[in-house]
This record gives sequence, C-alpha cells and structure tokens, in this order.
Amino acid sequence: MSSRIVPGAGAATTNVRPQQSTGVSDAILRPGEVAARLDRLPLRWVHWHLALATQAAWGLIIMDDSIMTKLYPFIWASTFSHFIYSVLNAVQIGVGILAGEYLGGYLADRYGRRFVMIASGVDSGVFMFLVAFTNSPVWLGVVLFLQALGMGGILATHGVYIHEIVPPRMRGRLSMGAQSLTRATGFGIIWPFFFWVPGGSPTDYRYAIYVLAAGPTIVLLPILFSIPESPRWLEAKGRMADAKRVLEKIEYRASKRGTEPLPPPDLSKHDVVQTKKVPLGEIFRGEYAKRTVLLLFCWILGYSGIVYGAGAFRTLVLVQYDYSSHFIFAWYGITSLVGGGLGFLINSLLNERIDRRTSVGLSAFVFTAGMALFYVFTGYVTKNLPITVLALILMSFGTTVWLFQMYNYTSAAFPTRLRSVGTGWTDGVGHLGAIFGSLIVVALYTSTAGTGHIGSYVYVVVAGALIPGMLLWRLGVPQKHAILEQVSH
Repeated sequence: MSSRIVPGAGAATTNVRPQQSTGVSDAILRPGEVAARLDRLPLRWVHWHLALATQAAWGLIIMDDSIMTKLYPFIWASTFSHFIYSVLNAVQIGVGILAGEYLGGYLADRYGRRFVMIASGVDSGVFMFLVAFTNSPVWLGVVLFLQALGMGGILATHGVYIHEIVPPRMRGRLSMGAQSLTRATGFGIIWPFFFWVPGGSPTDYRYAIYVLAAGPTIVLLPILFSIPESPRWLEAKGRMADAKRVLEKIEYRASKRGTEPLPPPDLSKHDVVQTKKVPLGEIFRGEYAKRTVLLLFCWILGYSGIVYGAGAFRTLVLVQYDYSSHFIFAWYGITSLVGGGLGFLINSLLNERIDRRTSVGLSAFVFTAGMALFYVFTGYVTKNLPITVLALILMSFGTTVWLFQMYNYTSAAFPTRLRSVGTGWTDGVGHLGAIFGSLIVVALYTSTAGTGHIGSYVYVVVAGALIPGMLLWRLGVPQKHAILEQVSH
C-alpha cells in the first residue's frame, strides 16, 4: 500500500489527504508557522503555477502602460502638441499609477492580494476599452487616469504575492523565471500595433486598443480566480483557519500529492506580527524610514529616466529618422523579447548567487551602453540598422533587469503586515518621476534638437539610470538567501 504524507507533518501515514474541514480552530497554528512551513518546501509546479498566474496578471495589465508613446506619433500628433502628449503620458504613468498603487497597496494589506489583482484587471480592461472612443485630450486624460488605477493595483501586489509563496533559497530562480512571462505577453501584444497602427483607415488603431482591453478581463480573470489568497497575508491578519487550508493544499501539491515527505519547518527564524490594521506610519519610522527614503529616491529617478523617460522620446527619434511604424513595432517586440528574455534568463540561472541590489546597479551600465549606441547609430551621426537593433536589445536588457529587480527588492523590504502598502507607497510615489520625467525629457528633446536631442539622452542615462542604480547598489539592504521575515525586519 502506498503511503502518503500529511502536508506539514513530515511523517508518513496511510492515505491521508490535507484537512478540508471548515471547523479548524485559529489556535491550531502559531504565528510564524505558516511562513516557516512555506519556506521549507521544495520548489514544485505549485509554486510555478502561482507565480506564473501572478505574472500573467502583470504582463496583461501593464501592456496598457504608456499607450500614448505607442500611438501619439502616428495617431494624435496632428491633433495636439508634444506638450499635451507629455502631459497625457504623465497623467497615465504618473498620477494615475501613483493613486492606484497607494490605493491598491492599502487594500491589498487590508483585504488581500488576490482581491486587488482581480479588481485591477477589471478596472484596467474596462477603461482601456473606452480609450478607443475619444480623441479629446481632456477625455483621454480622464480615461487614462482611471485605467491607470488598475495598473497601479497590480504593481503594488504582483511581486509581493510571489515573494510570499516562494522558498528563499529559490527566490531568484522563481521570481525572475516567472517574470519572464511578461516579455512573452509583451511580444504577443505588439503585433496588433504592427498591423493596425497606422492601418488602412484612420480608425483601425482602435482594434489594437480592443486587444489591450481584452487582456486584463477576458484572458486574465479566469487565471486569477485559479489562485488562492496569500497564506502569509492570511497569517498576518490572524485568519489562521483560512491560512491553514491554503497552506495544506500547497503542501499537498509540493509533496507530490502526499507521496514524498517534507522537511521539518524551522519556527525559530520566522517572527510574524499579526494585525488587522494597516500600520502605514511604520514605513516612516526607524529602519523602515531609511529604506523608504532610499526606495523613493531610486524609484523617482528611475521612473523619470530608465523606465519611462527613455520611452517618452525613443519613438519620436525613430520617426524623425524615417523608421516606419512597421519597423518600430516589430523591432520593439523582437528586441524586448530578446533583450528582456536574456535579462530574465541570466538572473534566473544565477538564482540567489547575486544580490538584487547588485543586479540593479549592473543593469544601469548595460542600459547606458545601449543608449550610447542608439544616439550614434539611429541617424544623427550615422544610420546603421544592425547596431540600432543591438542598442534596442541592450536597452531592453538593462531596463528589464533594473525594473524587475527593483520590484523584487522592494517587495522584500517590508514585513507582511505592510508589505503591499510599503511597496505601493514607495513605487507609487516613485511614479512622480514618470510625471516630471516625461515633461523634462520631452522638453530637452525639443530644446536640444540641434545636437541630436543630446539633453534627453544625458538626463535619462545619468539622472535616470546610473545615479539610482549606484545608490541602491551601495546603500541597499542585502537580500541574498535571506528569509523574508528576517530581511524585512
């Protein structure tokens, strides 16, 4: 007769399945036991399922990001000015996401990570659909702001959820491996723009918007309903019966449906403080205040440069030097897949052998090399197509690693009781950089046109990549191999 293991027990019994009763006492589990039992698990498909579902949510929602940079040069450039364009871009990627991350982070720590991800998908899809029905700058601003609330919600939760279910020794492999799905979704979503922007008629671009709107709703919601709430969050809220049910299901699948014993948990390393409130003030006191200030500074500069600043003028440069819309969208998709995919692959294989703060610093240099090649070889000095493509690959590699390792670093910087609100607040306020970064970069683009828009390049590289990269590399908290409850205290 085959033996099965009670998940969490570590000893063999006969044909025992995880407890499914609804009458479990809250006293069955001690604070910290859920976290300890999660961290002792071997890496199994159950972890990949939860992480890939979460990253599908990020990938499908965030593809609506920077819709203005994708469409403005081809659709709205004759309707309103570069300045209006930069303002609308800032409304979505700055103001809207800032509000969405603050709201989403608070709600995720109060009502759950899964709840916020589902609500974010609905919001993002519905309001992106409405973008197709107006060319008015005012109404575009309103709709883009409301749509960005959903993007902010997913930004405040996607990395948090992954880090709360993955064992620390495999955190790098799982997080970066699962996050690579976002580049696959990005590659898939670029093709509607390739075919329909500009299309055979002035309104064909709307089909691309319909595809963007369908992703977070029709495709995403069934995926999100397939995952449970974070057991770490349930534990932090004192909902031990619910945490136990979710934990046992994960343990059962991690033990290959009860056929392999699990190692015993080490309860001495997991200190969990339970509270039903969201103690936002804690991120401004003591050690957390230092982390908050550093993250705010790095996020603000990074969003103003390496993340959004570069995108605000990169398409304008390519259009100026007569690259077609088909070239731009096709190579954006290909170079994003290749450059971003390499970034995810290398960091996933390195797993926990390199610290996140180190990855952030090194990626800034890779991005800088790409920007230098882009400046020289897109047309201002000389025009060389292969090197332009190489520049786009390097820029995608640097931006991808910088952004996602910043997500991963931030998600592990705060304890469970305020992990989402800490992430949402620092990353959300960091989107102030997207507001002034877009305005500054577009202004520099115009004012330094005679020198190949050199002002935009200098700002993006120095202020928007190298400075925040070096600051986090030198001043950040080490996270390599760290248990989540230890690194966040």
